[in-house]
Parts: sequence; structure tokens; C-alpha cells
Amino acid sequence: MAKYIDITGKRYNKLTVLKRISSKAPHRWECLCDCGNVITTTTSCLNSGNTTTCGCSRSARPVVYSISESNCWICTSHPRDKDGYPQICVNRNKARLSRVYYEKYRGPIPKGICVCHTCDTPECINPDHLFLGTNEENTRDKYEKGRSARGENNGFSKLTREQVIEIRSSPEPQREIAKKYGMTVSGIQCVLYRRNWKHVV
Repeated sequence: MAKYIDITGKRYNKLTVLKRISSKAPHRWECLCDCGNVITTTTSCLNSGNTTTCGCSRSARPVVYSISESNCWICTSHPRDKDGYPQICVNRNKARLSRVYYEKYRGPIPKGICVCHTCDTPECINPDHLFLGTNEENTRDKYEKGRSARGENNGFSKLTREQVIEIRSSPEPQREIAKKYGMTVSGIQCVLYRRNWKHVV
């Protein structure tokens, strides 16, 4: 039996290997094509050169993004789902591009784990702005950043109007403010920079 060799991260022509998806021979790998599509193929097909792309033509849509002032990679090439996240086709199924880019640049995503944004921008695919969290953590992050009902009315907000005013006038470091109110630093930044609670002057 041939010795197993981990080829995660290696490039084969236009394909970058993301992860192994079968532990038994023949080993199958999930690969990201330069055009943005994701396919699965075997080690032998990659090594022999039989599989060099996802099968895309010259008219296939590449991943295109613009870089914002906050260093977000705003995807402009792919359609978005109902929540605003860019999508691509992965083995004939739709997948969020942020998940694909996380696996390409950061590593595997455990089953049941969400890919969250520190920048709170769904269109962003910058790996440096992505982090992993459980669904509960993702939901808490959502409410801390105000992506739900407005202000105190969402039922999940940890802050009141008065506390928001106190936070914005506080001279303390952001990390200390976050500890004081039981929030993340990114959540506090959303309050300070008026990404949420915009109605509080």
C-alpha cells in the first residue's frame, strides 16, 4: 500500500489543495480552483496531471475583490445569499466564499463551526478578518454588534442607552471597557465607531 502523504496547501496547476475528505485509499481531496470553484479529486489525478482545473473555461468567473480603507476584501465577482455573503459552487452545492477562503489560508473548519467576521462585513473574504466560533458565539457576536432589533429592543443586547453614552465618553482602554461590560473588544469598537447604536447621539 502506498504511503499516505499530506498534500494540504500544495498547488497543482490552477488547483490549491484545501483538505482531505476521505481517509481510505484512493485518497480524495477538496481543491480550490483559481476561478473560485471547489472540486474533489484523487491524489493520483493531481500527481499525474489529469486534473489541473475544475473544468472551467476561459469565460469562468474568477474571484475578484476590492480592498476597503479598513482592509476588507470586498468580493465583487460572485452573487450573495440572502444574508449578504458571497457564494460559489462547491461540488454542485452553494458555499460561502468566506468559508472557502478560511480553509485555503487558515486551515480546516471543524464540523458545526461557523466562520465569523471581526470586521462585521459579510462581503469581506480577507482571511485576517475571519475567525471560528460556535453558532452560539456567532449569535452573541451578532447581537453585541447590533445586527438585530434596534438598541435595547432586541432582547439580547447587553447594553442600555445610558451605558452606550458612558462607553463613548470613557477614557479607559477598549479592553478594560469590554471587561467591564462583559463584551468583546470588537463589540465595544462597534459602539465607539457607531457601527451600531447609531440612533444614540
